[in-house]
Amino acid sequence: MTIELVKELWNGLKPIIQRNDHEEAAETLINLLIDNDIDTAEIKEMFRRDQIVMDALKFFTQEEESEYEEEEAEYEEDYDDEDY
Repeated sequence: MTIELVKELWNGLKPIIQRNDHEEAAETLINLLIDNDIDTAEIKEMFRRDQIVMDALKFFTQEEESEYEEEEAEYEEDYDDEDY
């Protein structure tokens, strides 16, 4: 499935999704795209005019950065605890 098709589907489904569910639907969309190896830069390019999707992407990337920082801190703690 191409990102172009996903965008068409999103644009077709968005009007029938209740407005208060748009954020959750956009988060699900981002997760599906990422899980299917769509690059965040490609998502940005394709959905740059859709603020709901862009907000979901921003949330996803911030969450991913936070997880990376936590893993890095754990690694550093493990490395510091080793005896040499």
